[in-house]
Amino acid sequence: MIKFWIFLSSEDDKYNILGGIGTYIGCLSQMLRKQYPEMKIYWLTKSNKKDFFESRDGIESWYFNNDKGPKLSKDFKTNREFNGEIENYAFQSKITKKTLEIVNKHGKELGIIESPDWEGLGNEVFQVLNSKNVLKVARIHTPLSVCSKYNKQEINGAFIRQYLNEYRTLVSADLLSACTKYVLWETIESMNLKGLINKTTVIPNLLDSKNFKYKESGKKKRSSGINKINKILKEKFLSKETLNILIIGSVEKRKGSDLFMKCIPALIKKFPHIRICYVGRVSTEDGNLNKKLSIRSMYDLIPEEYSEYVKFTGFIDRKQLSSIIDGGDLFPILYLTDNFPGVVTELALKKKCIVYLDKAGVSEMLSDAKNNTVFSLGSDTKKIEAKLLKAINKIVINTDLPEIMGANLFNHITKKYSNTSTLKTMVVIYESYLSKKRSI
Repeated sequence: MIKFWIFLSSEDDKYNILGGIGTYIGCLSQMLRKQYPEMKIYWLTKSNKKDFFESRDGIESWYFNNDKGPKLSKDFKTNREFNGEIENYAFQSKITKKTLEIVNKHGKELGIIESPDWEGLGNEVFQVLNSKNVLKVARIHTPLSVCSKYNKQEINGAFIRQYLNEYRTLVSADLLSACTKYVLWETIESMNLKGLINKTTVIPNLLDSKNFKYKESGKKKRSSGINKINKILKEKFLSKETLNILIIGSVEKRKGSDLFMKCIPALIKKFPHIRICYVGRVSTEDGNLNKKLSIRSMYDLIPEEYSEYVKFTGFIDRKQLSSIIDGGDLFPILYLTDNFPGVVTELALKKKCIVYLDKAGVSEMLSDAKNNTVFSLGSDTKKIEAKLLKAINKIVINTDLPEIMGANLFNHITKKYSNTSTLKTMVVIYESYLSKKRSI
């Protein structure tokens, strides 16, 4: 029986909400607390301030800053790359020390140490810890190697450091646990792990049903969502009369943000009442294609006269996202590569209408859906525009269709990815691998 579970991550669900990893850890931790109240849960994560400890909801959390490390004499000139290495060394040392302290405290009790691939925070402790009572799990979301395949990221010192940390985490783990078959395969291919990894499993992420709930009184909620978006944009952009298309998530090439942008002129020509809003992080540097796309580079993809139909909110606090979603009518998901995008399940829980590109992890989630559940654009990126026009035309003709499809999507996702069955499967699989490790 697993007695403790340690999460090593640069994200959490309170202070460092950077993407889906923190949300995943939060949902999983809460479900573990509910189903296994006797289990001890620990978080070791980053702090942008000083080191501090916090206990909430039965979870013990340590937040570490990377401010303490070896220093050279003032006679030496350092640069950004050197300082980055020092900070990485200091932070990894703190993570390793605290993790070993927790493991030793539990003695012979059985436990899990789970580290996401992103940033590879488990790389040092996975290498030095050699206990048969602890299963070292590398949880695959979307590592840097997979992201960079589409995002055209600059290869610099920071990139190399993170890549190597992720690589060491994966090869030093007892088990690679992925949220989709796609991201497992893509990670093994992109990081050249064939022959180095032989223990893998695929278990979906949990649904964030606590923060994303469907409520009746659709028109009232829609109006409230529209007002919230307009307030963020500081202008009256969306209205009750417009067809509101929201693209949720950071603005990146790997998420197909530019693909949709290029379709906008054709969409506006046929449906001038359309308004498009990108809801998520953008690059703060014009023309920078490193990770996030800039607003300027996105507007450069369309003729100037169409720019008034498109807006960008920038970073949105996750606490606002559920109410923002209420203001949207159609939600494109054109991911070229991704894992198990939380936005799909969040939109499903809100009973919203999705149009999606049949690729990567999204395909595993939606390709088996029944008719009138989602609009599929197929997998050919060259045919996106024509199929988008057809999908929107159906909505314009039948205004009840989004609500019907949203309800069907809710049923599809909640049936396919039940939190109770997902957690039970995860615990059984991890206990099985831990038992095998102890028998060797």
